[in-house]
Amino acid sequence: MQIDLKRFQETFFEEAAEHLIAIESGLLRLEESGGEPELLNTIFRSAHSIKGAAGSFGFTELARLTHVLENLLDQLRSGKRSPSSTLTQLLLRASDTLSELVAATRGGVAHTVPIDPILAALEAELGRGDDPVPAAPASPAATESSTTSREVRIEFEPELGFFRQGQDLFLLLRELAELGDAVESRCERGTLPPLAELDPECCYLSWNLRVRSERKLAEFRDVFMFIEDSCRLELSENAVTPASSPTASAAAVSPLPTERRAPIERRVESTSIRVPTEKVDALIDLVGELVISQAMVNQAIGAAAQSAELQEALATVQRSTRELQEQVMAIRMLPVGTVFNRFPRLVHDLGSQLGKRVRLEITGGETELDKSVIEQLGDPLTHLIRNSVDHGIELPAARLEQGKPEEGVVTLRAFHEGGSVIIEVADDGKGLDRDRIRDKALAQGLIRPDAVLSDDELCALIFAPGFSTATVVSDVSGRGVGMDVVKR
Repeated sequence: MQIDLKRFQETFFEEAAEHLIAIESGLLRLEESGGEPELLNTIFRSAHSIKGAAGSFGFTELARLTHVLENLLDQLRSGKRSPSSTLTQLLLRASDTLSELVAATRGGVAHTVPIDPILAALEAELGRGDDPVPAAPASPAATESSTTSREVRIEFEPELGFFRQGQDLFLLLRELAELGDAVESRCERGTLPPLAELDPECCYLSWNLRVRSERKLAEFRDVFMFIEDSCRLELSENAVTPASSPTASAAAVSPLPTERRAPIERRVESTSIRVPTEKVDALIDLVGELVISQAMVNQAIGAAAQSAELQEALATVQRSTRELQEQVMAIRMLPVGTVFNRFPRLVHDLGSQLGKRVRLEITGGETELDKSVIEQLGDPLTHLIRNSVDHGIELPAARLEQGKPEEGVVTLRAFHEGGSVIIEVADDGKGLDRDRIRDKALAQGLIRPDAVLSDDELCALIFAPGFSTATVVSDVSGRGVGMDVVKR
């Protein structure tokens, strides 16, 4: 029987979207952090997760792109190069292409996304190399250890039902081969049954491998990231000093710490599940009907004589129904951070395009709103933030002349107030030019020359359709079609 992996693909695409958000978020903080190891590891793990799962599903283009991206990220992790603006822009381009490819693969049209240009750019960057990150002078002991490579020993025994989970042994072995040179590869037959009793969906074999490599043990462990719950695994390493070293006449082997995972403990169960919106909506409708029916029952029984026990039972049902309705309605609530997370990249790209230094500060991302409202926030917030960066934040030289820091700040904030959720966009730029707003409004016939407007009325003119104070129409702003969208 063939295993149908299509039913798992939707989960892969949802998880890939989460990994892509983590990659982009990490890349935007890369330069500022100076290549913080934990941040680099987070980005690398997300790329590795997409690559591993894509390979399992046979999405070869996704696996190709993430593999090359992974190699460049690995150079950053190992200190062979340092973060730079140029490198960050290239990695963000790769992340964008990866997002497009994931979406196209989900729609069955992966071939429509050209990945050769970005692959060529990544390969060229890999070949170019860079100066390693400056490090403190090495001690004699460190200098000696730098001449040693590792011999990694791997004992790998899959569970009997390994293949039923859709696992690919050849993909696993290929990944191991990319990490170093095989010294020994031994396949053990284990509990191999007679031929007549063989089940083609069962894995009866195990492997003992020795690989010579300069890679860290953690990188070998990452290869087994997706199968650690379905195998017995032991990893250990020895330091190997080459014979060419002046301190050794022959290859000397010294044992290093051993990592044992036999058997590996099962992962903790997830605390959340993915449910289609249609099912949630159907559940909300049913609960609404239940509330109505419960009220009708109360009204019908209220006309008759009631015992104390019946009154208490009805009160309990009413209370439980109300609590059930509140809990079901809460299922549709999502944190506004799910839409806020898209804007750091927008601010980064706009700032680079306009020659401005801008930082986005987000607070209150955990504030919850109904899913339908969340889905409508994206466009108006995009217009507001673009206007803040383009019209509000000044160029670095102008800010310095005014005694401000070169870097402008756009603040995106969500909070509860008086039973409502307030979403606020603010910036520390030059503010609204009242005189220019009035002149433009007069030119467009929106107000009479003798009109006397309050400050609020004057500022409200920016929400009129087609109104803009921009002197030049650009691909960022100037057509007057943004703020009316915000108002609606």
